[in-house]
Amino acid sequence: MHKTITMIRGVAVALCFVAVVVLVGWQLNIPALKSILSRDMVPMVANSAICFLFAGIIFFLSTLRKSRVSEMVIRFLSTLIMLLGALTVIEYITDINFGIDQFLFSQPAYAGNPGRMSILSALNFFIIGTCFLLDRLDWGYKKFIGQYAMLLVFFITLYPFAGTIFGAIHFGSLNTTMAISTALCFMLVTTIYFVSHSNKGWASSLFADNVAGVLIRRILIPVALIYPVFAFLSVQGQKAGLYNTEGGSVFMMVSSLALFTTIVLITAQTISRLDHEKDQFKKFFDLSSEILMIADMDGSIKLVSKAFTKVLGYSNQEGVNNSFFHFVHPEDIQVVKSHFDQLQKDTVPGTFQIQMKSKAGNSRHFLWSYAADKKTNSLYAAGYDITEIKEAQQVRELAKRLSHQNEQLAGFAHIVSHNLRSHVGNLNSLLHLHKQAGEDERQTFFQMFEKVAQHLSGTLNDLMETLRIKQDTSRERHVIHFEQVLTKTKEILASQILESNAFITHHFKTQSIEYPGIYLESIFLNLLSNAIKYRSDRRQLHVHLETSMVANEVVLTAEDNGLGIDLERHGDKMFGFYNTFHERKDSKGVGLFITKTQIEAMGGSISVESEVDKRTIFKVVFNKAPAQPLTTSISN
Repeated sequence: MHKTITMIRGVAVALCFVAVVVLVGWQLNIPALKSILSRDMVPMVANSAICFLFAGIIFFLSTLRKSRVSEMVIRFLSTLIMLLGALTVIEYITDINFGIDQFLFSQPAYAGNPGRMSILSALNFFIIGTCFLLDRLDWGYKKFIGQYAMLLVFFITLYPFAGTIFGAIHFGSLNTTMAISTALCFMLVTTIYFVSHSNKGWASSLFADNVAGVLIRRILIPVALIYPVFAFLSVQGQKAGLYNTEGGSVFMMVSSLALFTTIVLITAQTISRLDHEKDQFKKFFDLSSEILMIADMDGSIKLVSKAFTKVLGYSNQEGVNNSFFHFVHPEDIQVVKSHFDQLQKDTVPGTFQIQMKSKAGNSRHFLWSYAADKKTNSLYAAGYDITEIKEAQQVRELAKRLSHQNEQLAGFAHIVSHNLRSHVGNLNSLLHLHKQAGEDERQTFFQMFEKVAQHLSGTLNDLMETLRIKQDTSRERHVIHFEQVLTKTKEILASQILESNAFITHHFKTQSIEYPGIYLESIFLNLLSNAIKYRSDRRQLHVHLETSMVANEVVLTAEDNGLGIDLERHGDKMFGFYNTFHERKDSKGVGLFITKTQIEAMGGSISVESEVDKRTIFKVVFNKAPAQPLTTSISN
């Protein structure tokens, strides 16, 4: 890109230099400067020099950063070039003199039309100015029209240029003769125009490294260089009397046939080599175990590898005749569409995982990697069948959840065997004593029955609440603000906070979360009440709550300066059912167990750090997506 810009600027400066030299020649009346190459040749008229000067400025400005001022200058100069060309053509057609020919300088009368450029030059400038203006328009077909128009300029220029070189006499020579310097400048303008548009329209094929570019260059370059040489030799041979006109025609026919035969043979050899390379590429393409695909940017498939048939069951023809979207599972259409939409803005390579429909009707999981090329409007993609990997992951996750559920069942069995059995044992003992007691003692035993039954009922309620939480993983989530939940919790615990003289602070960097409200309130209530319950009597209780975003997950920390917990002794029992670590009359060992159950039910986690008689920090990680529940059935 840098070399192209340097080339354009170099030619632009050269055009401006030639134009200035010619204008100086007219100003000082120096014939050598007017014609540049030779006094005996037709000079470049002043209007032509001015148009070339404008063209050089336009090319140079087009290489600079686009700005409003530069665009206005380019449009203005382009319009002047087009108008000078158009008015001169009209002068020739209508034989009216608008005075533009002598606007700056006059030419001697022998030139026929003093100071007037030839009609071919005028036509060229009209086309060039129009092309420059077209480039400023946001129009899809401008690149094709502009390039074909510039090609026309090249061939219009080639006619008088070749006629001058070969010494040919043609109709209206005074009006159609073009100065050699003018013709060379026109060729520079057309050449640099194609270079500046080398990535657009058909000019991109001329400079491309693909098959079309190779063939075009191998055919055009020899023809453009060698054929004029043959024509020149033919003319010179006739002038030297080596042969007559018929002999010259025969010479041209034989030499042309030799040239084109050579070009055809070279082209055939090139095509044969490219076909061989294409066959090798196709073999490699089809041997791949992944699905390789080439498609348009809209998803229309151009080519797929044989793995497409092996993995999904469709024929190659079925693949090429359909869009990529046709094979995507309906649930993942939007995922693919978002990636295709992104490619229209930015062709950065990417990956995505989707499900695809096989011909048999089942779905398979694929990981796709892709890259796009805007020049060819093509998408290159490779699809990897990861169905087995996905299924293995699901099996591992299922096994992990089953293992976790087994641990929970073991915990419940332990609770039942210890807590419920003690309650039942007490009831049996009281029943035995009740039978042996007298009438006066039975009322006392009955009251004891009531207390044990209440404790048993409370234990059963706690167990049922835990079971309900573990099964209820699909609670509806709402946007909840942490500060509002904290305010409500402080209102509920107002008397305890006042009695304990607790100092509660917070810093919620992440202010809200989507979560079941009743669970978040329960988590705050248990963490705060736990801190108040196990405060130290030797210092004022300070509880600090903080939220933040870590690795795309919301994290809540609750730190207090209470009694702390010896984690080396009790760490494995920290969140156990009915586990307490300090003597408190209202301690049941249920709050943290319930909290942990609620957090894990929603796919999160809770951990603790503690130093005895210094501090305790609870860290809650809220998973954004709820845990996937196991499908279970409970029978009574």
